[in-house]
Amino acid sequence: MILRIFLLCALLLAADIARAATCLTGDCHRNLRDVGQRHAPAHAGNCLSCHTSHTATSQSRLVAPPTELCLACHEKIAAGMQRFKTRHAPLYREESCLLCHDPHASAQQALLRAPQRELCLTCHGRDDFTTSQPLRNIDRELQGKALIHQPLTTGDCAACHAAHGSDFHRLLNARYPSDFYAPYRPGIYDFCFQCHDQELLLAAKTTTATRFRHGTRNLHFLHVADPRKGRSCRACHQAHAGGAHLLVDAGGADFGDWRIPLRVQLSATGGRCFPGCHTAVDYDRDFRDSANDPSSAPAGAAE
Repeated sequence: MILRIFLLCALLLAADIARAATCLTGDCHRNLRDVGQRHAPAHAGNCLSCHTSHTATSQSRLVAPPTELCLACHEKIAAGMQRFKTRHAPLYREESCLLCHDPHASAQQALLRAPQRELCLTCHGRDDFTTSQPLRNIDRELQGKALIHQPLTTGDCAACHAAHGSDFHRLLNARYPSDFYAPYRPGIYDFCFQCHDQELLLAAKTTTATRFRHGTRNLHFLHVADPRKGRSCRACHQAHAGGAHLLVDAGGADFGDWRIPLRVQLSATGGRCFPGCHTAVDYDRDFRDSANDPSSAPAGAAE
């Protein structure tokens, strides 16, 4: 009788083992099935590459602490963490990778825990005055704005920012000056030129590179290429969203503790600019340059 019961139990156990050939095909972790993207080890059913089946000193029966475990495979990120000049703080916290990524499966690319923009704004979309250098509330910057920078309209923060770390200011993925005054030099505006035509800042005269011109005189070149007091793009344009044409915001640009007001009125062929840094200036793309002064500037322009 005892032998019969033992054999019955053994058969039932064998059936369970066959049914649960891997953790994912069993009944315990059924929530990890049929998700858009699965972590490669989980997809292959190789759960034991990260977990031990019985006991472990780390959380979730991991074979090593989470960060150490992730970086054992993600070597490129591990190498970057040693050299990045600008570091993304979550990567160096105890939760580390798990703050942003699901270790098993996700409906989002790169196993993110939420759509990219939504995920970024969980930290960058709130006020936090508990530190001496609080994060900017990007969500507030976006609210009510007429124009959103194109990458953000698709929720693609990574089009501009490197999520794990960068050698550039504000985790940007290419070089862009951190200072307000930054006369154009080769290389320092590479970030902008990933999408925008570099002729904006290279051509003193143009009829095609920009609509911000007086006749053929390129007013981007005038503002940025001035070797004495060239201004960076942030003098006029907002990075994430603006209340007016081409991310120009009437609220102005940050200049220390002051915001320089930007008063821009557009016309069919140009417009008028009357900011806090120079007198009112009109510009007209249809203006015909004087034969005696081919570099004629708009009336009232401050050099």
